[in-house]
Amino acid sequence: MEFAQSHLLDTLPKQFFANLVAKVNQKISEGVDVINLHRQEYPEVGCRP
Repeated sequence: MEFAQSHLLDTLPKQFFANLVAKVNQKISEGVDVINLHRQEYPEVGCRP
């Protein structure tokens, strides 16, 4: 089964997610508490117990 790409994704500026990660990292460096709901660093490990 194939799905068509979301039109919403087509409207996002290029490098949207890279810019978002940069903004989050900036906030973290400023000492702001950030909850990361997407485990980018170790996806194969799964959730921590």
